[in-house]
Amino acid sequence: MKKFSVLLLIGLMILSSCASDKGEKRSTGGVKPKSTGKLGEMVVVMPESWWQDTAGAAFRYYFESEYPGLPQVESRFTVVHIPPSAYNRLFKTHRNLVLVEQEDSAAIGYEYNRFASGQLVMGIEASNPAELAQLLRESGLEAAKKFSDAEVNRLNRAHKLVKTNDAYSDLRALGLEVTVPNDFRLNLIEEDFIWFFRDKRKVTQGILIYIGDVLPDVGMEDAIIAARDSATLRVEGERPGTFMRVEKIYAPMVQATEAQGRFAMETRGLWKMENDYMGGSFINKTIWDEANDRTVSIDGFVYAPGEDKRNYMMELEAIVESLRFVLTEDQ
Repeated sequence: MKKFSVLLLIGLMILSSCASDKGEKRSTGGVKPKSTGKLGEMVVVMPESWWQDTAGAAFRYYFESEYPGLPQVESRFTVVHIPPSAYNRLFKTHRNLVLVEQEDSAAIGYEYNRFASGQLVMGIEASNPAELAQLLRESGLEAAKKFSDAEVNRLNRAHKLVKTNDAYSDLRALGLEVTVPNDFRLNLIEEDFIWFFRDKRKVTQGILIYIGDVLPDVGMEDAIIAARDSATLRVEGERPGTFMRVEKIYAPMVQATEAQGRFAMETRGLWKMENDYMGGSFINKTIWDEANDRTVSIDGFVYAPGEDKRNYMMELEAIVESLRFVLTEDQ
């Protein structure tokens, strides 16, 4: 395998930091090919003996951990291990690429668009498997998040190329913009509530955007669930008296985040159709818009019985993360 210097990589990142765009480097030195590989897939080039040792175990712990909020176990990434002897041009342009080198130094570095546009490469140097495992214990969570964010950013850029204009003016009137692909149709629009819908042969996906009162600081997790249940009364099933609710048997996962400097809470969990047998996964982001004395929630949900759901949820996560606050005409 051609030597891959982490220290050189880090130096290149510092020199080109002024060209970053939302954390990603612009390509330089001519036109590069587009990155290859499937959504959620990752190629790891690591010596076979290391992969079977503590280094591989640590890597699998962080990158093959369970994707949150699904009804069945699916890994965060589909990891493809390649020994250095098999590493060639076929893998060099992969969208998510990890290159491990045995060196006296110990370091981790990242570079976007290293060999292809839309690519994230992580380089790791370590003297032995135990040292690599220690590096991952220190930086594994951060590394996994970087690759997850890179996938969301790729999807968001792709969605912008085919975004719908449905409800554009209605969203702008609410001081919002959201990038929704044009194969989602506008299913329902009411005051402070918008519902987009994509229906394929085996999979149904939905995006909900709704406005509510500012939620209390105490018990905010329960308040977010209650607000969602109130909004999804409008999401009715085919049978009379059926509507969407959060599945309470499995506690939703809630964590603090932000959106354009505003405090927000991200909630992942399962939903069910009351008085029916349908169900699936959802991701919800509720944002405290204190300047306008309100909360703004954007919610993505999927119904895909018998299908893997990770990639569908990643698509929805990209739409959720695309929400932006903009000035209205009267501001």
